[in-house]
Amino acid sequence: MAATLADLKAHLNVTSTSQDAELVRFLDAAVGTVENIVGPLASRSVTEIHERASDVIVLRQRPVQSVTSVAPYGWAGAGVPVVATTYRLDGPTGLLYLQYATSAPVQVTYVAGYATVPEAISTAVLVVAGRLYETQRGNAPSALPASDFDPNAFGTGGLPLLPPLAVTLLEPYRRGPTVA
Repeated sequence: MAATLADLKAHLNVTSTSQDAELVRFLDAAVGTVENIVGPLASRSVTEIHERASDVIVLRQRPVQSVTSVAPYGWAGAGVPVVATTYRLDGPTGLLYLQYATSAPVQVTYVAGYATVPEAISTAVLVVAGRLYETQRGNAPSALPASDFDPNAFGTGGLPLLPPLAVTLLEPYRRGPTVA
């Protein structure tokens, strides 16, 4: 788990329960935002079908903890698993190297996400959720100071997307580009 309601309340110095529902929404939004940058946080099973002709498959959800199965898809051999020794996984990049190239589609089932979410990512979730909470404080002074945003942080067109602290914390875990 990246962060809990109790973690967020401690981060914000909130002791009341009157805002819990709102804080949970902010926490969920922050987790979604962070997952868009670093990949799934909690472990989850993913099944994908890859049309391919090379010996490298780029799995879409990273990091990858393990591969459950690799099997031919949509032809007579469908469902016959590929022996584990015929592929190698680079979990952080999501690259699955197959020993033999084939033009047939394959179905890959794997576990994506972090076994243990790094502390920097959990802290970034709290920072983003905290920023969302601050926007609800109405006319409070410096609720959203303009100097607190990096206009180029993971965004385009100069839109301020993340507080600089969150950007700094997430940078080492940021997913690279994907191949469709």
